Amino acid sequence: MTRDGRDGRDGSAGYAGRAGSAGWLRDLAVSAVALAVLAAAWFVWVRPGQGRHSSMVETVVTRARVEAVTEDLHVDIAGDPLPDGRPLAEGEAGQRRLRFTARLTSGPGAGTVVMAEQLIDNFLDRATDYAVRPGSRVLLQPMAVPTADEGGGGGTEAQGAETGAVSWRFVNYNRLPWIVGLGVVFALALILYGRRQGVRTLVSLVLTFVAVFAILIPAILQGENIYVTALFVCIYTIVMTYSLVNGVNRMTAAASLSCTVGLVASGLISLIMSRVLRLSGFVSEEATFLHMTEHGRQIDMRALLFAAILIGSLGALMDVAMSIASALREMQEISPGITRRRLRQAGIAVGRDVMGTMTNTLILAYIGSQLVAVLLMISIEGSLYYLLNIEAVAIDILQALIGSIGLLLTLPAAAWIAAWLYAAGRGRGGGGLDGNDGYGGRGDGDFGRQSARRERRQTPGIRRL
Repeated sequence: MTRDGRDGRDGSAGYAGRAGSAGWLRDLAVSAVALAVLAAAWFVWVRPGQGRHSSMVETVVTRARVEAVTEDLHVDIAGDPLPDGRPLAEGEAGQRRLRFTARLTSGPGAGTVVMAEQLIDNFLDRATDYAVRPGSRVLLQPMAVPTADEGGGGGTEAQGAETGAVSWRFVNYNRLPWIVGLGVVFALALILYGRRQGVRTLVSLVLTFVAVFAILIPAILQGENIYVTALFVCIYTIVMTYSLVNGVNRMTAAASLSCTVGLVASGLISLIMSRVLRLSGFVSEEATFLHMTEHGRQIDMRALLFAAILIGSLGALMDVAMSIASALREMQEISPGITRRRLRQAGIAVGRDVMGTMTNTLILAYIGSQLVAVLLMISIEGSLYYLLNIEAVAIDILQALIGSIGLLLTLPAAAWIAAWLYAAGRGRGGGGLDGNDGYGGRGDGDFGRQSARRERRQTPGIRRL
């Protein structure tokens, strides 16, 4: 029993429980507001265009598991087996043909054993082990099988497997279960390590995914203004992520404002440079094919480049903005009497330290994403000067430079804005940064524990009795 007679619980325990419960309620409130904003954006950009966007091709596939490979042949370009079953030579055109039995695991025929076929181009077969094997999870599509009336002696799919008639064709491996499994591992690791903070992070990731795939992409395909939509999704992601992960407080406001400054600057530079460099936006086969589709004709490819630059640089901008805002908040908590000028100087110093690594992160990310294309161009074109003037290469360099410039503008903006907000909030809540009006930005929102930790940091000699 302790002096207050509460069975080992100190006086702040009751407050801690209440603060924790209130913190969860605030989590739910912020999540509800974020969902409401997404719903409003969907009604503005997506719902009015219902019926204008539909996929050109609807691919219907059936999941299956391979049971046995019954035939493995190398065939020439006409589909005839090579003599003696020899493999194709290095420069010889042809395919590798595998026929196998598989048990359907989805659709109306689930449980049925069918005969299927996989064709592998020679270059792909030599590059990787792509052939199916027993136990492989695959996606199949039905093939046109002659019926009994057409003289094919057809029957059911199961009979096709028994007679050796090919009734299905391999279209791809079923990779989604492994991707989902890895995603579940990632989510569990977030929750186990971060606990409540991990849950907030997971919710912010889901909401970001919804914003991109339920708002941005459908709006672009429906011919909406890409500049406005992309800017909205980016700013929404900034505010929503910071509010969920760190709470509604001055640190979130400082990071959001400074990150928005860098984002808008990156967008303006992108608009100017796309016109100065006379960029068309057709930088890949995918862009050309997109323009050939019904929806692609109404898409402004320059605006699409603008959206790609904003989204590509957003993660780095959010990272550095929060790094500065968090570092200055720690200084404010440790030294409540610190001046605004000293906070600003400290923020600029921290920004210089993280500047080099974050700039390298952006440039290396863009180089890594286009490494195959760069290798192909260098292997074909010997002139480096000509290579650097190719639009696809110029755009990759432009994206890295614009993202880096936006990052360099975000760093001092974060130092100035955070210093101004933190100094303006001095004197509330006993000199703390957020007092009790915040979200509990750290841990479980237990202000009592935060105050105790801050006191121990300021008085190193204190010990718990």
